[in-house]
Amino acid sequence: KSGRHATSKKSNPTAQGLSAILTAMKSVARDECTRGAHAIPVNAIQLESYLTTKLGGAGNWTVAKTVTAGVTSEYFRGVNTTSGEQVFVKLAKPTKSGRIQDAGLLTGASEVEFYNTCARSLQGQSSSSSTGTSTICDNVRTPKCLIAETSKHGSRYVVVLEDLVQKESANPIRLVQPGQQLPISDVQLILGALAEVHANYWQDEDSVPSIYTKRVNRASKFVGMVMGKAIKENRTVGGLIEPGSDIDRITAATQKLGGICAMDAMLDELHPDLRTLVHGDCHSGNIYMTGCEGGETDVGLLDWQTYSYGNPLQDV
Repeated sequence: KSGRHATSKKSNPTAQGLSAILTAMKSVARDECTRGAHAIPVNAIQLESYLTTKLGGAGNWTVAKTVTAGVTSEYFRGVNTTSGEQVFVKLAKPTKSGRIQDAGLLTGASEVEFYNTCARSLQGQSSSSSTGTSTICDNVRTPKCLIAETSKHGSRYVVVLEDLVQKESANPIRLVQPGQQLPISDVQLILGALAEVHANYWQDEDSVPSIYTKRVNRASKFVGMVMGKAIKENRTVGGLIEPGSDIDRITAATQKLGGICAMDAMLDELHPDLRTLVHGDCHSGNIYMTGCEGGETDVGLLDWQTYSYGNPLQDV
């Protein structure tokens, strides 16, 4: 099969993974030598100065790291010392190894592109000042983005969003907790919201930034190398992967389909004509509910680091 899910019997997951890591290391080194890249913060001290310069207004900004952290990002909460305004900030991991990961997977750079391209085109000039969130389409929201930028080679990035926690105290915003069991009524609302997002980009690949293709390709190489090593170490008699067992057959089939892209590849085979903007990480922790006039409820979507142009069934 041709396309981004094509595989070769002669392909070596370890060699491909090492090649992807080398490319990421070069990206970090190039950013370190690029004028202007260091203007993008990687820690709390740099972020305080950055927010004060970028957001302006009276007073300075103080920054504190949040209790939780993302797999590929560091989370911070900034507070203006005069106005009390709060923002939520996502930065690349501060260590060199963390930035190599970011440059390799391009998750941060992808989210920057989403807010600067997809979200902006969908939002137009409309926003909801009463809830502090922006409208993606009729009944679907995303946090209002104040700043989104990345270094030239993707190893540093910053995304500054209005803080939903602050808005929640004055407005009916309900953050869904990871793993939370939702009532049927909420599930129906979420599925309806996803359908609206998918409809906005139906068969419109030109409107989706192509950076996602690089991210998917690199991610498959990274994970392919890790999976290949783990499978080799554990595929032994009496081991975690018993040769000839059901687990062994499932693992082999997953690798044949494309490793990390196995689900996407399977859906491509079943429904090759379904193509639209896909969130890509639509679990409960990336969803929030917000009240609006008339007592109706809108759905909001967080964390657009793994969006792509693909099969919408991935989101459901």
